[in-house]
Amino acid sequence: MTNYEIIKSHRLKAGISLGQLAKATELDKGGLSKIENGKSNPTVKTLAKVCKVLNLKVEIVEDK
Repeated sequence: MTNYEIIKSHRLKAGISLGQLAKATELDKGGLSKIENGKSNPTVKTLAKVCKVLNLKVEIVEDK
């Protein structure tokens, strides 16, 4: 699985909308959408924020 597949899968399993994730991470909804669609690679800082909200370990996502 790629970063975007992991992030999107866990967000959907958690029942969190993209807007809710954006608000919780204080990140741009459009930017998160690009990450989830594989059109943009997140920075480590962005990845850490998303992983914190989704209860993921950053190492798991970084290894993929």
